[in-house]
Amino acid sequence: MIECEIDEEIASPPGQFSECANAEISQLLEKALDRLPAKQREALDLLFMQGMRYEDISRIMDIPVNTVKTRVFYAKEKLKNILALMGVKRSDLF
Repeated sequence: MIECEIDEEIASPPGQFSECANAEISQLLEKALDRLPAKQREALDLLFMQGMRYEDISRIMDIPVNTVKTRVFYAKEKLKNILALMGVKRSDLF
């Protein structure tokens, strides 16, 4: 039987890998978001990053609620395609 010693100084902290992976995914997501049209990117930002409701976004952007929903829908579709072209799988994001 072979015994192995683990050098505690070189072992990575448990969260280090996931932090690195999250940072990489965040960078890819940011690059993908930059490729969206400005109006779609703004709607996504207000909805997901700022946590606003469609009605609030409608008032801020001065557009009908259904237009907000349409922009978000098309932005998400474009984002999926952009990420796929970048080699990012849906499972990589969760």
